[in-house]
Amino acid sequence: MLLVINVVIAFVMTPIMIHHLGNSNYGIWELLVAFVGYLGIFELGIGPALVRYIADAWSREDRVALERIFNTGVFGLAGAGLAGLVVLLVAAAWPEHILSSAGTGAQQLAPVLVVFGLNLAAYLPRTALSAYLLGLQAHLFVNLIQSIVAVILSVAMYHVLTAGWASPLIWLALIVLLGTFLQSAAMLFWILVIDGRVRLAVSSFRRDTLKELLGFGLKSTVIQTSTGLLSKLTGFAIAYTAGVGQLVYFVVPSRLVDYAHSLGTQLGFPLTPYFTHLAGSGNPVASRSAWIQTTRILQIVMFGLPIGIVVLGEPFIRLWIGHEYAEKGRWTLYILCAALFAQGIVSNGARVLMSLGRHGRVAWFSAIFAPLCFAASLGFGVVWGIEGVAAAVALYVIGVHAVELMLTCLTLEVSIAEYMRSTALRFTIPIAVTTSALVGLRVMSYPASYGQLFLYGLIAGVVYLIMAWFSALDPREREVMRDILIRHRRKGSDELRPKLDSEKT
Repeated sequence: MLLVINVVIAFVMTPIMIHHLGNSNYGIWELLVAFVGYLGIFELGIGPALVRYIADAWSREDRVALERIFNTGVFGLAGAGLAGLVVLLVAAAWPEHILSSAGTGAQQLAPVLVVFGLNLAAYLPRTALSAYLLGLQAHLFVNLIQSIVAVILSVAMYHVLTAGWASPLIWLALIVLLGTFLQSAAMLFWILVIDGRVRLAVSSFRRDTLKELLGFGLKSTVIQTSTGLLSKLTGFAIAYTAGVGQLVYFVVPSRLVDYAHSLGTQLGFPLTPYFTHLAGSGNPVASRSAWIQTTRILQIVMFGLPIGIVVLGEPFIRLWIGHEYAEKGRWTLYILCAALFAQGIVSNGARVLMSLGRHGRVAWFSAIFAPLCFAASLGFGVVWGIEGVAAAVALYVIGVHAVELMLTCLTLEVSIAEYMRSTALRFTIPIAVTTSALVGLRVMSYPASYGQLFLYGLIAGVVYLIMAWFSALDPREREVMRDILIRHRRKGSDELRPKLDSEKT
């Protein structure tokens, strides 16, 4: 639900923000959001660790441990938030070091950085609140609150932009800060008043517990930080090599690719505990078979999305934002879709490695490779502009997923050739036929409306699903998919386990 709402809000608000702020100010906004977002590394993996430890204490009905873990997370992340605030206050004192040439929005940089600093100081402890609720499996409440606040913020931003208020970047930053406070207030009320299992008390903070949380989240933090280094700082490479006004031509196509990737990630999320369950059983044959079979099922989506974006993405951007943005973002879109396709090839590698506790090598490779690719993005940007920066991003994504593939195959004792024959190569015919059909439709009549785009996507989707159904899936997997689509008997990984387990041997 939250993903759908965010996609709808982005679809509505992105053209409004671009047209009312202008390319330059919109580029500044994206740069500042990326810069502040990267400071989320101060979280150090405590959030995901809290979910695990809160769930464990809750299952044991240990209210003392529950309160200790909750308060350690809240006050530990509050300290991290204050550290982030100090960094942004320093940045606000010398905003020219963040962006040397900011055009008409230069005078807004310092106050926006101060507001973003306050937001970071509030956001990090709010992460502990949401982690606590997720640990108690209150997913519906968390998604509901975030969805409501997202809608409120989008309405407020729309009013600020269309009313023509002075210093719009400052107002937008204040609206984001308001959203953080609203979410924090709602979550605190639920935790302290409605749920009532814990109380907010600094006396319950424990250094040893904080150390334990940090130790658990370190590897995941390294991977997330490395990926964030490139994705969050890409805008700075574009700003310094091509100009801040060019950033929008990267952001618009990358947003389409990011949402497509998020959809694939959400679909595969229930498989992480499934692989953990298999790893605990000590049966490598079961893990190997499940990895290949679930990957094929996920690849139906992960290969279908980039096909549609490559062929229909440019016409969509033309209708959505304008001709200029579609024309100048075309090759960026193609390059990022190549990276998305590479992610589809190794849809489940990271989940398997994490379930076995073998993702440390990927973490360290990411930590080394991300700075190298960021440096490459500066050089590529000078030579080829935003397309060069996109190429550096794609290089990082492809490199990390290649390492994931090699390590997963090595861990499960599967050759790369066997894995490719059993997964990606089965989609050769569906991909070729669907791409040809889409290109043919686009050549016959270029999409001139959202309705025509939808019709083309629907036709291509039906063709692709039919081809993938018969050429990519085994009979047993088709039976599993039939159960999921028709009977809806189970959800998440439980839908896959009964059918797949019978094929393990």
